[in-house]
Amino acid sequence: MSDWHYAEGGARRGPVSEPELRALLHSGRLPPDTLVWREGFPEWRPAEEVPALQPPLAEPGGELRPYAPPAAASRPTVDPRLHGRERPWPISLLCAAWVIWGSFCLFAALAVPLILPPEERSRALGACVLLAVLGTVYVAGAVGLWRLRGWGWSFAVAGALLTFVSFPAGLLIGILLLVYLGSSGVRVLYSSTPLDQLTVQERQALSAVRSSGVGTALGCFVGLGLALLLLLVPIALPGVLDAFQRGRQRSTLERMRTVAKALEARARETGRYPAGGPEVESLRLPLEASLPGPLPANDAWGAPLRYEVAPDGMSYTLESFGRDGVDSGPQEGAISNPDHDLVMTDGVFTTWPEGMRP
Repeated sequence: MSDWHYAEGGARRGPVSEPELRALLHSGRLPPDTLVWREGFPEWRPAEEVPALQPPLAEPGGELRPYAPPAAASRPTVDPRLHGRERPWPISLLCAAWVIWGSFCLFAALAVPLILPPEERSRALGACVLLAVLGTVYVAGAVGLWRLRGWGWSFAVAGALLTFVSFPAGLLIGILLLVYLGSSGVRVLYSSTPLDQLTVQERQALSAVRSSGVGTALGCFVGLGLALLLLLVPIALPGVLDAFQRGRQRSTLERMRTVAKALEARARETGRYPAGGPEVESLRLPLEASLPGPLPANDAWGAPLRYEVAPDGMSYTLESFGRDGVDSGPQEGAISNPDHDLVMTDGVFTTWPEGMRP
């Protein structure tokens, strides 16, 4: 009886006898589609297509009759979407990481223009477009990789190249991902060829994907990065929100300075500050001639800037009620809470954000 060889985990096993191989198959240790070969075979074949390796079937009278392969029509059909392929765990982990990261990029691309003051939105436009592109590539790549689509492989290659901008960790993950995606087994995994039309070499390469050392290393790095991302986001989010609020405070200071310059120019012409109030909007007509652009009548939170002038027109006060839009009462010096008021008297800030030059 000829010795048999079989493929397991991408490696060639054997020789074993026919009864031994049949026992491995019938016990469930080897799947029915295991590739087998023996002397005289022109190429490797799935065990389920070799009659000699099938269990004999009993006749009604108790006699055994030779095994006959089932008709092609009665065989289980292959899932037309996945072509009978199994998604390796590193790919599944990568999909989860990319969905989270891509969703974060898309959210940031939409949220940043809404958070920033209007005069700063144009400067952030390029960054928002880049974030939108990154988010689209990563989310689309995750969907395509999960569904084992060929276009998903293409998006994954693009995503691997984009990780190079994050040096050095992103560079290492990008290189591992490109090597993994470029392996013959992964290319077969994302091809549209059904399993029953693959060559022996393609079947062996597809089987080796499950035990790929590069895939294991990639999965470990992606898993570590995903864990760090989930850990750092709650920690970093308060700092990001605080930075946005400080940006609004800084923008409000600049708006108040602009109004103050116009008030000083008007006072030099007339000998006194213009009457008006309680909002800066009331000064639009007397101040427009002294401004190079439109009058900044609101603070960076969108609330009206407050204006109060002394009865003799020799002194004035500009005030922003801060993030909450509520008067915080008298206070002088540096403040840290963005809800506190920002106050300027006669061109000099008496209340300003901590760490910013008044």
